[in-house]
Amino acid sequence: LEATGNQRVVEVRVEVTRGNIQMSMIADRIKSECWDSMKQSGQFLRSMKTGKELCNFPMRENKSMTTKANRVLFLRAVEKKEEEQRSLERIQAGEATSDSNEHSGGVESPKAANVENENGGEDSPTDEGEEKSEKVQGSAVEQMLYSSFVLIGQLRKRSQMLILELVLQERKATFNARFEEVRARKLADVDKILDLNERIAEIHAELRMDDEELFVPRMHEREDKGSVLVVKDTEVEVQKYVSPQELEAARAKKAAEEARARAGEGGDFNE
Repeated sequence: LEATGNQRVVEVRVEVTRGNIQMSMIADRIKSECWDSMKQSGQFLRSMKTGKELCNFPMRENKSMTTKANRVLFLRAVEKKEEEQRSLERIQAGEATSDSNEHSGGVESPKAANVENENGGEDSPTDEGEEKSEKVQGSAVEQMLYSSFVLIGQLRKRSQMLILELVLQERKATFNARFEEVRARKLADVDKILDLNERIAEIHAELRMDDEELFVPRMHEREDKGSVLVVKDTEVEVQKYVSPQELEAARAKKAAEEARARAGEGGDFNE
């Protein structure tokens, strides 16, 4: 029976060890895919007074999507330049037609008149450029977006999808940059408040005003982005395994404490 029990113990130990190794490998893979590969890890910022929390945008590095989107942006930039060139050629052709009609003394053609009316006269190119410059807002990536009126065909729709993804990533990065600025400002304010508390405590000691409590700011645990990778003992619900040697040592320690307690009680009684 003893040999069978020892063999069973060895088998269970090997099985548990193998399971722990598998779980460790899975944990390392998850950490590598979901944490180490992140361009920006998730992080919280907690208010010192209200306790409200603000989270940044976790961003993952996606080189394939970025490469494809940059190629689409290049093609879209070429397309916009071609549109501007064709528009300029149409305007120049309309001006040349109107000039020839004026020199010949003939009647202006309806086509040239329509072009002139649409452009708003001689100053229309400049006015149109000024209007465009006033309407242009956002980043260079946002300027590459297609208008809803020309968003037809699968190619343009797919290109619009990739450009929108870049716009979204750009706005997330902008928000994360402002998030880091606010976090750095909070850290500086916490250090400043702690320094002021030391000076106020000295003044209170001189005035013998020890009863007044000071506000002590602290960084919350969730504000540490590495805390998500740390497992506390309180989070483990499974009872810890105790070997026979550890159990015997705990019993001996408890017996010694009880003996000292009885000896102390006996000494007090004799006194």
